[in-house]
Amino acid sequence: MENDTFYSNYNEAKQRLIIRLIGLADTEYLRRVPFSRAFADLAAVPCLFRENERGRAMGHPVSLLQMAQWGMEPQRLLQDAVENMWKILPPRLFSMERLMESSLRGSEKDVIRRMLKKQYTQTQEEVLDELACVLTRKIGQKRREESGLKPMWVLGNERWLFGAASLLYPGILQEISRKLKSGFYILPSSVHEVILLPQGGTETKERLQELVNSANQKMKDKSGFLSEHVYYYDRNNMEIQTL
Repeated sequence: MENDTFYSNYNEAKQRLIIRLIGLADTEYLRRVPFSRAFADLAAVPCLFRENERGRAMGHPVSLLQMAQWGMEPQRLLQDAVENMWKILPPRLFSMERLMESSLRGSEKDVIRRMLKKQYTQTQEEVLDELACVLTRKIGQKRREESGLKPMWVLGNERWLFGAASLLYPGILQEISRKLKSGFYILPSSVHEVILLPQGGTETKERLQELVNSANQKMKDKSGFLSEHVYYYDRNNMEIQTL
């Protein structure tokens, strides 16, 4: 349990400030919290970072009362939160292919492995793991060939908490565009991560919208919903646009 000083003393509170992105259309939520416009139709809400007793990372929105007690404006909270969040939750850019082949729960490999384990109950764990890797790669290769899209990337952070806000980190978009050697589309997977697709494949606006709609429909925890729109980072003008 945090002590009262944590809430009343801004110099201490700002050590835990982070950001959550949310749609400007969610007026019911935004009426209750301070926020600043982030880009396009998304707002940045300052939150306080915490860890529960199990070590799970959490973020609770700063209240309007807390902001008033601190004597701060939303824009100042946003500036401090961006600087602080970079330290607490460093950005991470993952290859979608590597992520799907990882052992993370919910990854494509993990799902395939669990299916194999149910069917081949007497097979050794090492064999199941190797077979799951092979099948995951084959499925991924076939999917890429059929889609005609360039390899995708996932932008988040170390704790998978409000990772979509990594888009606001200074210089991160320019760094990614240099790595990908192109402008890129931003597909909002959830408030915790976004999918990045380099420009130059056979993508169309309709196809990209289908990908976003599909991700939103499959989302189990609807509190993680970020947006139904597709965005594009223009590397020449260094700005995010709604597609």
